[in-house]
Amino acid sequence: MTSFFVAGKPVPQGSKRAIPRQTACGKIHVALIEMSKGLKGWRAAIKRGAVEAGLTPLDGPVGVDLTFFMQRPASHHVSGSHDRPLKASAPIYPCGRVGDLDKLTRAVLDGLDGTAYHDDAQVCMFGKGPIKVYGLKPGVEISVYTMLPGV
Repeated sequence: MTSFFVAGKPVPQGSKRAIPRQTACGKIHVALIEMSKGLKGWRAAIKRGAVEAGLTPLDGPVGVDLTFFMQRPASHHVSGSHDRPLKASAPIYPCGRVGDLDKLTRAVLDGLDGTAYHDDAQVCMFGKGPIKVYGLKPGVEISVYTMLPGV
């Protein structure tokens, strides 16, 4: 098992939007545009983290564990400052508008293509499932492992 942390605000892999464009000769071409800002940079950071952790593409079935650490809003703290204690009413988990867990997961799995495995279709298991929590430092903890036969 190889584990590593990628620092930075986790970016969800949003939906794609098709935009039709007409060429000079009258043909219509469709351009697909990724809707999430910062997604390319986030995927590149994940790829860099995997390479620095010494990962090489695994063959066969692969398991992945993901823990996303989201930055807590200042409004969760007394006096609206991060260096103050948390309010009693502050939520434990980031279940508001901070990124869908499935879209965050897709961005990481695509970022690991070619470094942790050959294709994200090899991922057959999330051991502890993707998790989204508040953390002191935003980012994602990634663990990648080969699944044993029969597991």
